[in-house]
Amino acid sequence: MIYMDKKSASRLRRAAAWWCALGLAVTALCGCADTVGLAHGDPGHAPQQAAPPPLFGATTSTPAAPGVTPQAAPVPAGAAAPAVAPPEASPTPPAGGPRAAGYAAVVVTLNDHMQQLAAGDPRLDAAAVAAAVEQELQAHQLLAPGMGGRPTLAITVEDFSTSLASNAMVLGYTFRNAVLLGAVAVKGGPVPNPAFDVHARARLTTRQAGANAGSLGPLYARFAQLVVADLRGVDAPEEPVPR
Repeated sequence: MIYMDKKSASRLRRAAAWWCALGLAVTALCGCADTVGLAHGDPGHAPQQAAPPPLFGATTSTPAAPGVTPQAAPVPAGAAAPAVAPPEASPTPPAGGPRAAGYAAVVVTLNDHMQQLAAGDPRLDAAAVAAAVEQELQAHQLLAPGMGGRPTLAITVEDFSTSLASNAMVLGYTFRNAVLLGAVAVKGGPVPNPAFDVHARARLTTRQAGANAGSLGPLYARFAQLVVADLRGVDAPEEPVPR
């Protein structure tokens, strides 16, 4: 048993009372403030964490209300303006395509050598060549007669020749290879175009005898196909394979 005097006992009672009062104050504080209990973890509540401060220079965006156009944030004084991407350049049109939107007329002439051949072969006709080219242009909607400002096709027929494809006759038919050469120039267009040469070949079939027999229509049609294909910037149809 511990003996103490009255003075020491009084001090001990005062100290016990003070600690008791402190304990009651802490208990009351814990019961009123939820954050004290959440700081040590509460299985029934999730702790609320404050959002981290934004990084230096970072900005936060607020969703715009429906129907309201968001406005760009003003640039602070003295700050450099944001870089703006230059507008995309329009794509370059692909190569090829017609050299003009249409042609007003087709003019065909025979050079001196062709005029001599035409004197002995009535099938050689400049008008027939022009008609074949006009028909091919019209098929591709490139013929615009009477339209002002449209260019003109100037064609010069330079040579013509025929030769037997075979010495044999089949059921009385004779087969000959025909060749027509010409030079084509575009005149009067907004952009000058260089002249180009055309070398057309076709197989002629006839029952008539003689080198001047048979129509030259297939040869003129093939010549027109090559002319218009070159003007359009496309490959010409393949030459029909003779049977």
